[in-house]
Amino acid sequence: MFALDVLRGFAMVGVLVAYCMWSLGTAPEESWSPLDRWIGDAIGFLVDGKFYTILATLFGLGFSIQLGRAHDDAAAVETYCRRLAILAAIGLAHALLLRNGDILLPYALTGFLLIPFRRASDRVLIVSALAVLLFETATKALWGELGLPSLQRPNSRTRLT
Repeated sequence: MFALDVLRGFAMVGVLVAYCMWSLGTAPEESWSPLDRWIGDAIGFLVDGKFYTILATLFGLGFSIQLGRAHDDAAAVETYCRRLAILAAIGLAHALLLRNGDILLPYALTGFLLIPFRRASDRVLIVSALAVLLFETATKALWGELGLPSLQRPNSRTRLT
C-alpha cells in the first residue's frame, strides 16, 4: 500500500507541473529555442501523457481496493460516495474560487460512474470501455466540425490579466 501512495504522490507532482504550466502559461512557440521545444515536448509527453494516466489508474485501483477490503458492499459504497462527495466539494470550491480547469471535480463525478460497474463481467467492462472511447473520439470530431471552442494551454498572448 505504501508503494501506491508513493506512486500517487509522484503522479500528483506531475499534475502540479501541468497545473503550473496551465496557470502560468508559456512564451509563444515562435520564440522557443531548440531546448525549449525539447522540454515542451518532454513535458507534454510525460505530464499530459503519463501522470494523468497514472493518477486515473490509481483512482480506479483505490476504488477496487476499498471494495475488496469491505465486508459489507453497501457500507463500502456509502463510504466511497461520501469520499467522492467531499472530493467533488473541494474540486468545486477550487474551480469557483481559484480557477477553472480543476481535475478533482471531474474525477469525483467520474468516480460515481464506477459504482454500477463494480460487479460487471470482463466482457461488459471491455464493451463499455470501447463505447466510451468511441464516444470520446466521435465527440472530439464533431466538436471540431461544429467549430466549438476548446480549452488550450495558455501562452503569454492569451494570458488573462
